[in-house]
Amino acid sequence: MGLDSYWHPHCSWYGPSTIGTARGIQGFRKHHQIPFLNAMPDRTTIWENGVLFAENNYVAFTAWPGMSMTLSGDGWLGIAPSDKEITMRSLDFWRCEGPLIRENWVLVDILDVYNQLGVDVFARMRELNQSRFGHYFQ
Repeated sequence: MGLDSYWHPHCSWYGPSTIGTARGIQGFRKHHQIPFLNAMPDRTTIWENGVLFAENNYVAFTAWPGMSMTLSGDGWLGIAPSDKEITMRSLDFWRCEGPLIRENWVLVDILDVYNQLGVDVFARMRELNQSRFGHYFQ
């Protein structure tokens, strides 16, 4: 993908809590990019939903939703492959040094992804808390 043309060799990528942080181009590829592409190889960007803005050495892009894809392959983030088409809402902030991206902060609405796949994370949290702390709330 020619990442060396866009990313600083010592870049830092800060993903959502389900993914975490990656250091350097190889860390980014191994920890985030390769698993993401393997799980959803048919992803497409929905550019018409997007907004790009910048000031000085900071650039940001958001689209709500910004991508459409099918969860296939080996699954993603512990989510089994469902062959279901989903959309993804996200916001990227990049800090550049010269022409290269040095830092990238990525916010992804992971709860919405789970919801599209039929997983109600909040209901599961309520169940867990009832079993652990139910006697306090009765």
